Amino acid sequence: DTVYKVDLFHHVNECVSTSFITVKGKLDFKTKNAAMCADNGSYQLEVVPVSAGNSFKWEPQLNLDKYDIATPVFTPGNSTTYTVTMFNDDVPVSCNAVKTVEVYVKEKAIVEVSDLTIQTGETVVLQGKVSGGGSTGTWVGGTGTFNPDRAALNAVYTPSAAEENAGSVQLTLESIDSTGICPAAEKIMNLTILPVATGSLPVNKHDLSIEVYPNPFNT
Repeated sequence: DTVYKVDLFHHVNECVSTSFITVKGKLDFKTKNAAMCADNGSYQLEVVPVSAGNSFKWEPQLNLDKYDIATPVFTPGNSTTYTVTMFNDDVPVSCNAVKTVEVYVKEKAIVEVSDLTIQTGETVVLQGKVSGGGSTGTWVGGTGTFNPDRAALNAVYTPSAAEENAGSVQLTLESIDSTGICPAAEKIMNLTILPVATGSLPVNKHDLSIEVYPNPFNT
């Protein structure tokens, strides 16, 4: 604020009248946008006033515990752009400061996989899906090969000899969030590898029977 002193001099009676005029400066404050994952807990928003002794108003009041303070608590809902007004009853409305605060809420990724069964020597098309707040992922685990690579949700997997001997392998599909806002979501799939049946079964000739239709003996 700037204070001006004004002296009013009367030429007739030589009286001097002194007044002080205070010119209020325009209000100002600093803002900070926020980004969070949808399943996170509450998050405290904040604006930093340049000068003290002022009041605030947040609009809309959606998902805020309070709308008339500088640091309301936001409960994750939809992404919202808030209009924040800083005002002081001692200054004209034209000196109010109005700014926006953007709160971005990112939906968490949903990962889906399917357990599969193959025989030794076979390959398998993996059945992975990433939806919700993501669309990409990577396969973790396994000592076999992924074609074209681990980033393909429906990669063709060729088990290693060790996995074939073990009869099973677990693969984990993890989502990828390039923004770093949400943690990775993951699901484990079980791949069962059955041995190939070999050899022959003994057959007793006395157990064999042949049926002819139509039966010529029934004519």
